[in-house]
Amino acid sequence: MIIDKVEDALAWLSRYTLGENFADYCDLRTVIGLTADDKIRHPSMDAPYIQVTKNNDYVSCLEIKGAFREFSFEEVAEGLPPKSGTFQFFYTNLADKLTGDFKELGHKLSIVFEHDPDRGREEMTELMKPVRRGWKQLHLDMDDLALERIEKMTPWLARERVFLVIYTAIGALPADELKSEIRRQNAVGELPESRFSQNPLYAEFEGPKLRHDAFMDKLIFDMNAGNNGVSVRLMDAHETGRVIRDEIEKSSTSPSWQPLLPGERVMPHGRLRGDGKDISACLAPHLNYQYCDTQIDTDGPFVEVDDFCHGQLAMTLFPQRPQTFPELFANVPRQIPWRVRFDLMPGGASQLGYKNFLLTFLAIIPALRQQYESVQWLLKRDKKDPVVSLSVTASTWHRDKKTMKRNLTLLKKSLQGWGICNVTGTFGDPVRAWVSTLPAASSYSGPNLMFSPLTDALRLLPLQQPCSPWSEGNVIYLTPGRKPFVIKLASALQEKHTELVMGPPGSGKSVLCNSSHLSFLTNSNTDLPFMLLIDKGYTAQGFHDIVYDALPKDAKHKIASIVLKNTAEHCRNPMDIQLGLKTPLSTERSYILNLLKSLCADP
Repeated sequence: MIIDKVEDALAWLSRYTLGENFADYCDLRTVIGLTADDKIRHPSMDAPYIQVTKNNDYVSCLEIKGAFREFSFEEVAEGLPPKSGTFQFFYTNLADKLTGDFKELGHKLSIVFEHDPDRGREEMTELMKPVRRGWKQLHLDMDDLALERIEKMTPWLARERVFLVIYTAIGALPADELKSEIRRQNAVGELPESRFSQNPLYAEFEGPKLRHDAFMDKLIFDMNAGNNGVSVRLMDAHETGRVIRDEIEKSSTSPSWQPLLPGERVMPHGRLRGDGKDISACLAPHLNYQYCDTQIDTDGPFVEVDDFCHGQLAMTLFPQRPQTFPELFANVPRQIPWRVRFDLMPGGASQLGYKNFLLTFLAIIPALRQQYESVQWLLKRDKKDPVVSLSVTASTWHRDKKTMKRNLTLLKKSLQGWGICNVTGTFGDPVRAWVSTLPAASSYSGPNLMFSPLTDALRLLPLQQPCSPWSEGNVIYLTPGRKPFVIKLASALQEKHTELVMGPPGSGKSVLCNSSHLSFLTNSNTDLPFMLLIDKGYTAQGFHDIVYDALPKDAKHKIASIVLKNTAEHCRNPMDIQLGLKTPLSTERSYILNLLKSLCADP
């Protein structure tokens, strides 16, 4: 017992006098288990999707896959109805539907956008796995073509991900429900203590789960907008934890790593504390200990972790002329890896109330008159468009510190030019500032809070990137923003696929067509699919030669190429009918009539 108290005292002294432990920057602790209703609503979920913070707030992470359609950025003046199909129409309608939720405290949204060209090869290799697997099943020796595609496309490709994190505060519960929840949690207080691990009993508590699920389902439906908005996908705790760990340790996190959750098999570790009264050694560790268990160092305002040097920025002044996210994306040099996080919180008007009270007496001072008028404008706007608290943080990284500093300078200039705003790179705690840019790792927002109408805040968000309806495919294209766009030819999602390829001679039409044909082969499971190519040229001949050379010797007869010639050997009678028939079939008759009409037509 005495040793435990001494350890606690030393931990307290080191935490509050020498610095904070890295794991304490992450406030995630455990999860809420899946209920029977969850398994009906989300049948594909095998793990919990709600994580719990140290304050008993609920957290869920979703992946924003992108927009279903290409938005037009044409805008109309305030007061006029926006045009359908424009991004203004989408975010205005979304703001109208979120007005009720952002009038009161209880929920918070965090949107994280990441663009990393340095991991383009990793992304391309992952996307090419279905193609390579399909060719291997068909015994086609074309792995060199797959490697060549990866090599050629990597310099033009960047890994891009967008996450939406939803927070629901325990304080959102009514007073009577909150008291009942506290009593239920206190009822297990007599059980053995687990100070550093996840108690499986807490995974059974629901707390604000109903409100959290209701808000999340409503938000997903509103963002979908009848397949005219944005597609989002709910992530479970395993995938969310892998994302957090990968953001922290970029080079040493395995793609198969996942956090240990309550109810999963766990081997005893460490030792029992407090004469066996603390059973933490027999349970899964808290999530923050699993996510943040690496060595982290600071060098001035920079953070060094896992052989990478990270620099942070925070917006201190809201853009004077708010612009859309593609305008920021176009200003950032494409070779820079960067991440930006937007936190939207309700209750902005209530926080401005105290400022308004003070400025009422100080407005006679000329230097404070404009601030008073700005607060008055926001409070007036709050009646129809709720004012939210907003924070914007950004980060960039590189293995070389000098390169990272250059990237940070370029990113800062790009942010400052995004609607004219102020940006700072000075922080009292650089680790806290860096963690505030990660998705779902910390509920703490950036160090500088700004106030904006909800409509203007939604306008800034990265919701315009194109979305592919396929999770994996056999053809990979690139968007103008260098994001990979996956297409699966001849999939069940399409009844028909017609593609026109146009271009001047030498522009690569044949290469593109043959690449699509080779990818189409991967749709078959064990044998080559039936394909017929009719070509006035030699494009199809090139496809034949590639497949013929890739097939094993005992399967080369499965593909044939015939070059038609104007000789008697290749002549056919179009008026011929099938054996045993006296008249042509109806389809054959129509063909013959159409052929004769075309021959008799006046040129």
